[in-house]
Amino acid sequence: MHSLSVPVVSPGQVRFFLQDASTHRQKLCILNPFSFEIHFRVDISNPDKFGISLNRGIINGQQKLSLELTCHTSLACNDSVQIRFYKWTRPRQGQRAPPQKYLGFRQVHIAVSGDGEEEGRGGREGSPGSEWGSASTSDSRHSSPARDDPEVSAQPAMTQEKKWQVISKVVLALALVVVGLLIDHFGEVTIVENIHSHSIAVACYTLAGILGLQLLTFR
Repeated sequence: MHSLSVPVVSPGQVRFFLQDASTHRQKLCILNPFSFEIHFRVDISNPDKFGISLNRGIINGQQKLSLELTCHTSLACNDSVQIRFYKWTRPRQGQRAPPQKYLGFRQVHIAVSGDGEEEGRGGREGSPGSEWGSASTSDSRHSSPARDDPEVSAQPAMTQEKKWQVISKVVLALALVVVGLLIDHFGEVTIVENIHSHSIAVACYTLAGILGLQLLTFR
């Protein structure tokens, strides 16, 4: 049940054969089963040994994307590729992108074999599904990748900035209301020709109301 909270990656295990150049490029398929867009990021611990055709991108809801994993090493080894997933929210025009919600990850095992091609191919047919982890998993090994992500770690700073924006708008709205009340308190006065003090007070109230509406719709 929990694995449905993370997009699907297949196959769960990729096997390269050093003596068979046709296997040095393998396909990975990412399926987004959700109705919302997903932002994915591919982490390869040994980029000198393996390459990926696209290390990050956006997948539309209920769509799939194929990636190509390439083997560069000439030595037999075992490794893995981790693909992290975030719920993607498009920023509104003129606004910063909102913080991304971390959903979890999928881990694809990599085996590079130089012995017994037939034995290796038999192992690939019975390969297990990809390991996964959701944002709610209690295993610290699965949650650690999200902590190191620069965009995720920047979320507290963005939240702090929004807090100051709200405070400044509240203070300015209150100041405009106070100025409007003071102007009305002193009665009707003509400031310049055709401009009266009450008109200025109304302008202050209007600006305060606009700020109030901005605060109600602020995200």
